[in-house]
Amino acid sequence: MAGRKPTPTQQKKLRGNPGKRPLNTNEPEMQAIVKIPKPPTYLSPAAKKEWKQQAKLLMEARVLTAADVSSFELYCVSYGKVVDTEKMIRKHGMFVRDPRGGIMANPAIDLQLKLLSHCRQFMTEFGLTPSSRSRIHVAPAEKKDEFGDFLNGK
Repeated sequence: MAGRKPTPTQQKKLRGNPGKRPLNTNEPEMQAIVKIPKPPTYLSPAAKKEWKQQAKLLMEARVLTAADVSSFELYCVSYGKVVDTEKMIRKHGMFVRDPRGGIMANPAIDLQLKLLSHCRQFMTEFGLTPSSRSRIHVAPAEKKDEFGDFLNGK
């Protein structure tokens, strides 16, 4: 499908439906996760660290749902590879010898740029950049009335 991808209905609701267009009432709603899932064992150390840090933030913001875990996993994989390529670039330098003995740009730089682009796209999807986060307005969580529950026998 060509053109701009549609904005999820939940995001439109959180923004107050600025375009005033009819909302999709049949869009599935996903429940936010309440416990941080363990990172996959195959993730690099940097990716696992990112998983633990960002999953906690996304869970607290009620942005991460069970349906999003796979996409979040792909983000963490990309993030880990960015860190790995940075280490490779630092180790071998910005320029390396080509097969003929000349000098060329380190191929890891091109790979890193692609991975950075992937990371940025995932970060935007999850509201992990300042501009994408500014477009999301999450309603405050309901406060539990323990005293009222006690009086009502709950």
